[in-house]
Amino acid sequence: NLFPISITETINSCKSTTCQCNPGSSTGVTCTFSCNTLEECLDSTLICRTGDPCVIQCTASSGCKGNTVFNANGASSLSITCSATDACQDADIICGTGECDIQCSGGS
Repeated sequence: NLFPISITETINSCKSTTCQCNPGSSTGVTCTFSCNTLEECLDSTLICRTGDPCVIQCTASSGCKGNTVFNANGASSLSITCSATDACQDADIICGTGECDIQCSGGS
């Protein structure tokens, strides 16, 4: 049996700066931002790649808080998980061309 292979490019640290997935990656590669330690993506701009799915995981306290911008303009889909205290407080979200799924829990 053949199973589909999921290829992902992951960015793990982006505090107070602009981060983006490599625009030169092959089509169909999921762009993932993993903000899983305290304030790891605080006040940052996270830019998803045009034409590909984008996943943003804010799983730590204040992980994506403040002036953080999730920019998925042109991404084929966007999935955001905010699962800790103030994880996505005051963040701005720009959805892509397809599904935009935002899940919040844990006081986020």
